Amino acid sequence: MTFIFYDTETTGLSPAFDQITQFAAIVTDDDFNIREELNLRCRLQPHMLASPGAMFVTGVGPSAISAAPMSCYEMVKAIRAFIRKWSPAVLIGFNSISYDENMLRQAFYQHLHPVYLTNTGGNSRMDVLILAHAVAAHRPDAIAVPTGENGRPTFRLGQLVAANGIVLENAHDALADTRATLALAKFLKDRAPEVWEDVFACRSKALATQRLSKEDIVLFTDKMFSKATIAAGVICTSPDNPALHAMFDLSYDPALYLDVDLARAQQLLKSNPRPIRLLKANNLPIVRSMQSQANVGVDIDTARDRLARIKGHPSFSAVIEEALAGQYADQEPSEHIEQQIYGGFPSNADASLMEKFHAAPWADRHGLAQKFEDDRYREFAERLIYAEAPDCLPPERKAAFDTWKAARHSGDVDALWMTASKARMELEKLKSRVDESNSALYAEISAIYLEA
Repeated sequence: MTFIFYDTETTGLSPAFDQITQFAAIVTDDDFNIREELNLRCRLQPHMLASPGAMFVTGVGPSAISAAPMSCYEMVKAIRAFIRKWSPAVLIGFNSISYDENMLRQAFYQHLHPVYLTNTGGNSRMDVLILAHAVAAHRPDAIAVPTGENGRPTFRLGQLVAANGIVLENAHDALADTRATLALAKFLKDRAPEVWEDVFACRSKALATQRLSKEDIVLFTDKMFSKATIAAGVICTSPDNPALHAMFDLSYDPALYLDVDLARAQQLLKSNPRPIRLLKANNLPIVRSMQSQANVGVDIDTARDRLARIKGHPSFSAVIEEALAGQYADQEPSEHIEQQIYGGFPSNADASLMEKFHAAPWADRHGLAQKFEDDRYREFAERLIYAEAPDCLPPERKAAFDTWKAARHSGDVDALWMTASKARMELEKLKSRVDESNSALYAEISAIYLEA
């Protein structure tokens, strides 16, 4: 098995409207022996502005970003080539399922590469933050969880590795964070191998779904709830999303819920306390055998009896399934193509045209861009030409993109992307954090945005 540990640094927190500025990866074998390292940095795309807060955290200012050796287009192409070189592999980050994965998908989408590269072609995904949550819940003796300033347990990478004797130098540098993630993964696997195996066994939608089909009752852990771990059984699967499973908390007597109507079922999916939780099989769920932990408010025999009553009820599963189906019915598609990433797969013709686009001279790419069947890809293709070879656009299209770029930069504080006015507001909030160590960086960032 090949592992690709990775991390990203970005211009901000929005996958749709920010970009990756640094990508680092470490390839290892089963025993975590390093086989290759990669560290890439790129410049901003013309329409992008970097968040002052993001630059403050990483310590990489505007001049350093501008001096990066690659364009964003070149870096994304290199990331794709690197992942394909080592596939099939398990891609592992820290908080990667919730964040870095989405940044990568958007980068691939907006640069005309296959969006699902990390979980297709034999590839799968793990997340050391989720692994740490699993170990803390099921083997608390195997991990030291530090306390944050608010007095609550914190799972921030820097504090977590320090509490467990792992050195992290140069935090918020992608390569340094990748090395710390690798060290923490090795530490947790050594200390709690049985939990590692259970998380590893759910690293893809297919594997997690397979596990749920084999075990009628499982321990399901979700850290968003104060009662994190429950004994649960599958009620049904969403008709709109086969990865989404409704799980019944078997510490509750199902007799109180079996005869609900649709309106009450929809309430149960949001109620507190919540007898029904949602498990996403494609998001590395923490699922363990019931035998591995007993203190969940119900014994195995009672749990089996309750699940049998749920399965035997003539309408309960169907009503919950209907409630799941209507969850997102009122959502309108976004007007912004960045947020239309899940608006359909490219046709075979468009997928083939993407490869021709990447291989062609820039002078030929505008003509190819006009052949895309999907308007999203035609627009992204022209944006890429504007970023990489603007003189290869017809004059009227180049002028239109000049106007678009200016509008992106000068937008108001309510824009979904970073604008100069939003940046100035961030700078004002950052003033209280300025000291001798970062005053020069603050001055550099300020000079960029106060002139804009």
